[in-house]
Amino acid sequence: MPKKIIISKSGGPEVLKYIDYSLTNENPRANEVRIKHSSIGVNFIDTYHRSGLYPVDLPITPGLEAVGRIVGVGPGVDMFSVGDRVGYSAPPLGAYSEI
Repeated sequence: MPKKIIISKSGGPEVLKYIDYSLTNENPRANEVRIKHSSIGVNFIDTYHRSGLYPVDLPITPGLEAVGRIVGVGPGVDMFSVGDRVGYSAPPLGAYSEI
């Protein structure tokens, strides 16, 4: 079962919770890819989201950047294939997750 970090309330590092989760859909939705992360970026904006300095709707999985391999492609995706190495640095939040 994959793992991710969530925050349910603003605060310091103690509000980070490492949990098991299941993917809501077996396959990615149209025009989306699913990435198995091999490394994620940790930076100051993550601490701003966690502390409440930059408000976000909670609960949330923080993180804006990661690299990994594509493990699934949704309908309409034609520029990426399963196995491609990819990286991103953009919203939405959620990089603090395995998949």
